[in-house]
Amino acid sequence: MTGNSTNVEPHVRAGLVGRARLHRRPIVALPFLPDLDTCPARNRMRPANRQGPDNTLRWQHALAAEATADALLAEGFTAVHQIATNPYVGPLPTTSASRSEQPVTGTDPHENTPTAMVYDIFAETANDLIGRYTHLSDTSDDEAEREQWWQQALAVRDARRAVKAQDREELLEHIARWKAEAEALRGSA
Repeated sequence: MTGNSTNVEPHVRAGLVGRARLHRRPIVALPFLPDLDTCPARNRMRPANRQGPDNTLRWQHALAAEATADALLAEGFTAVHQIATNPYVGPLPTTSASRSEQPVTGTDPHENTPTAMVYDIFAETANDLIGRYTHLSDTSDDEAEREQWWQQALAVRDARRAVKAQDREELLEHIARWKAEAEALRGSA
């Protein structure tokens, strides 16, 4: 079972616990709670259309903090392994400039971004492009075109699955390619 920021509410976790029990699977929680200041910094690094409001981040953080090991065990989890977090894995950009205005000193536009966060950007970029292709497939009147867009969505999904989370160079290559593809789709709309 996996959970993320959408699973900070006990009633949502109850559904996950119920499904795991139905299939007689262990229910292991791996909670981690980054420093509250880290959450908005990481949020600002997401594409603008994928950023959450700061008050939502604070709400989710407060609910996650309440999900102690004892609370999770009482909810039905069979084990809880608290993951220690280092809120400052690497230097986060501190400028208030937008990404396009930030100086790039090397070939890596995310040179001051930890690879784990680059992976998040990679995943969000893939999800954005998959969503665009799926929308085009869903709204096409032509069967062949519908299938073409669907295959494009599946190709991005498969590429996303194939890239190793630690392969920074490959992550950055896909981010650049997928952002260009998404921009081309926006331009043709």
